[in-house]
Amino acid sequence: MTDSERWSEEVEVSRELNPELLASLAKLADRRDYLEVFTERDFKGASQRLPAGAEVSYGTQHLKVNGGVGNDTICSLRLPSDGGPYGWGYTVVLYADDNCQGASRQYRGDCAYVGDDFANKASSIRIYAMRE
Repeated sequence: MTDSERWSEEVEVSRELNPELLASLAKLADRRDYLEVFTERDFKGASQRLPAGAEVSYGTQHLKVNGGVGNDTICSLRLPSDGGPYGWGYTVVLYADDNCQGASRQYRGDCAYVGDDFANKASSIRIYAMRE
């Protein structure tokens, strides 16, 4: 068998795998392993991505750096979609004060509007991976 014939066989095999490979790649591309916060309702306005983990906290300074959304500006949020470690889900807690202090509100899924009590009032955030 010549190199050209081997290459042709490899191409044919890869064509057979393409649907599975493409499905896997599409799923990976849709995966979110970060919390995304927005300054307006319905996931609009300026946004900032904050990496998720088993338990991660972000204070006012994190919201202000590198083009972040800033303090007291969050109106909507999208939670990580990867299911957390071991297939767990994520919970996000917004806090009225820095360092995860003060009044708080918990979210377990994407939220097009955080509510009148927390719109433009969050100064820190905590992300938890929790068993569903």
